[in-house]
Amino acid sequence: MICVAIADSKRLKGAGGESVHPLRHLERGVFYDKLNDLRYQIARSDWTLEYSDPRSALEKFTTHNQMNNLTGFQHSLYDQLVAAASAQQSRELRWRQFRQAEEIIIGEQAALIPLFTNVSINMWQPYVKGLHDNARLYYSIRSVRLERDQRQ
Repeated sequence: MICVAIADSKRLKGAGGESVHPLRHLERGVFYDKLNDLRYQIARSDWTLEYSDPRSALEKFTTHNQMNNLTGFQHSLYDQLVAAASAQQSRELRWRQFRQAEEIIIGEQAALIPLFTNVSINMWQPYVKGLHDNARLYYSIRSVRLERDQRQ
């Protein structure tokens, strides 16, 4: 449905006013080749945080992150804010700097357009120990144990 909403290429214009080519489905390898080479005008993609912290999302789009910044986005103030926030000891100032960086990439520059967030609800019984939630939804059962007392 997202692609259908974007697909009316008559309404989409490039930075120079040129028409944007109609959207099309690409094989996975071709799609990633185009992303890596920045040969696209608009692309739908996703990523999963490595850990639950704004740095995990925002550092990906800094100028020096050539491997993961598949947008070609470059902005010196954004880079400075992400670096400063990453080294910041004050939690309040850290979050404020990350928020300013987020406003640049999503608001001011619109290099990213967040469309949705995946949600996963996982439940386990209280007697299941050693299982921990994480941003990537990878669960190691290596340290899982069951601790039921005799009354259960």
